[in-house]
Amino acid sequence: MDTAKKPTGHFDPCERWKFHDTTDPLTRYLRDRRLNLALSRLLQLTNSKAEGWGKALVVCGGVGGEGTLLRKRGFQDVTVSELDPALIKIMEDRDPNLRGVVCDAERLPFENGSFEIVLVQDGIHHLKNPALGITEMLRVASRAVIVIEPHKGIVAELFGTKIENEGKDSNFVFRWNRGFFIQVVSSFLVGAQFQTYTLRFWDHSLAMLRLFRWIPTSSTKLLAIRASYGFLDTVMGFLGNMFVGVVIRR
Repeated sequence: MDTAKKPTGHFDPCERWKFHDTTDPLTRYLRDRRLNLALSRLLQLTNSKAEGWGKALVVCGGVGGEGTLLRKRGFQDVTVSELDPALIKIMEDRDPNLRGVVCDAERLPFENGSFEIVLVQDGIHHLKNPALGITEMLRVASRAVIVIEPHKGIVAELFGTKIENEGKDSNFVFRWNRGFFIQVVSSFLVGAQFQTYTLRFWDHSLAMLRLFRWIPTSSTKLLAIRASYGFLDTVMGFLGNMFVGVVIRR
């Protein structure tokens, strides 16, 4: 056994992102809930299975957490695009099954219809031109697009973050609703046959963890959080803070 210790001060960049690969049920639920919900609804709407889909692209994919989940769900050929090459390097180290591309989400370097499905989660609101990011996704998708982003509504206006600061960089948090999403999609796909589906729901992992921090076991905490989300989405879903937009091209 190698007992050599890492030098003092050594930092493994993959440690920061280990929640993407943990098997802890509570972390997995909080991490994957939104994307699983969106993917399940897409497969239901198209009466399909993940294994039957061709190439998939994750836009603004960071270190590939969403890409890894796509692979686990059954999608076979997954590419992740990200502006920061350092994040792509971490992605390749943590999940060699993914293909990484360094590029600007507003100028995707792919031909029209290069991927069957294109998705983004919490990435479009970082762009200078979020609508252009959506239309680029529509351009390179031959079959479906999934957008998971903050919802524009009363809750967001009262409590939502307006400006995100990351080091020296800042961005306005652009939020979506059904009407605006459909207008952006319709203006780009004019003349084409397509179906749009939108969903609004609650998602705030940190708030849920704080609310139930008094529960001693993770398994019981998971049950409480699942029940709370179920209640919120059923009774007050119209006030939800998250938005899912799905476009299916015919």
